[in-house]
Amino acid sequence: MNIHIISNDKFAAKFVWLIDEIYPEKSNIVYIYSNEGKKKDIVSDNVQYIDTYKEIDFDKLSERDKLFVHGFYNTSLVRFLCFNYRLFSKDQLVLIIWGADLYDARAILKEPGLHLKVRVNEIIKRKLIHYCNKFMTFAYSDFDLICQWYGAKGKQFDCIYPTNTNIELLDKLLAENERSDKTKVLLGNSATISNQHISALNELETFADKNICILCPLSYGDMKYAEEVSEYGKKLFGKNFIPIRNYMSPEDYSRLLNSVDIAVFYNNRQQATGNIEILSYLKKKIYVRSDTTTWKHYVERDNCKFFDALQIHSMQFDDFVNINDKDAEYNQEYIRKVWDISEIKLLWDAVMEV
Repeated sequence: MNIHIISNDKFAAKFVWLIDEIYPEKSNIVYIYSNEGKKKDIVSDNVQYIDTYKEIDFDKLSERDKLFVHGFYNTSLVRFLCFNYRLFSKDQLVLIIWGADLYDARAILKEPGLHLKVRVNEIIKRKLIHYCNKFMTFAYSDFDLICQWYGAKGKQFDCIYPTNTNIELLDKLLAENERSDKTKVLLGNSATISNQHISALNELETFADKNICILCPLSYGDMKYAEEVSEYGKKLFGKNFIPIRNYMSPEDYSRLLNSVDIAVFYNNRQQATGNIEILSYLKKKIYVRSDTTTWKHYVERDNCKFFDALQIHSMQFDDFVNINDKDAEYNQEYIRKVWDISEIKLLWDAVMEV
């Protein structure tokens, strides 16, 4: 039986649904470790909530089964696996890279200070990565960074979870197709410094005299940073900069995304893929940085018609705004395929059967 270890996070419910839907033979068990304050409300014969990793029954692993670790940013989980590696073989272990587990520690170590705890955790993480030879990533070239930063060796597989998005609602919004006389620009996805809002606003300042409105989601993350971004955005764009500081329901957020014409993700790492997918489906013009694994994955490998956020400052306004219908339709069809459950099953089968 394949074993999955995942936090009680936003991905958990949809992943359990995927397991129930496409592997009905009960060949997978999902251990969900609880985050404080999170409800234990996922009900399935394939699910077991755990409070300690010692509750995981590794005897369920046969020689051909896999141990899937969904995100390994949790320090206690990494330490448990590293110090108990004899419970599973390196051919069984599959590390699924979520993003924070790859990028966050590297960002902290660039800041002033020794950060001894982070350094120790990185040493332990490196040991686990060296033991693994199968990795799943949301951006395929994140694996290149794992090899570069941690000396990983092995094989990369694409990872996709079923979307939490209400596709029927998106189709309804597309049919309504309401537009404003202003060009609406979505900037970033959260109040995290990796969004690089200040640099992005400096890029966009070239269009400050145009009829635009910048919508900036800052409802979760670092609230001190959110305030800094809000102040700077209002300084450059005045009332045409609208910080979104309150949480929105998924339905309201989808409506917000449909209301914009352009999305700018100046993130310096793989991030905001959920937003990018929804916006692509809604046929919006999308900018991401060409120096990120996001660009390599979507644009260089899969030929998505996205645009380079690093070039915004040198563009004419009409070029910044316009996207032809053929490009928009290509992006939408690409995401339609990414969201197809049969395509998702092929990706997971490829790892489970190798």
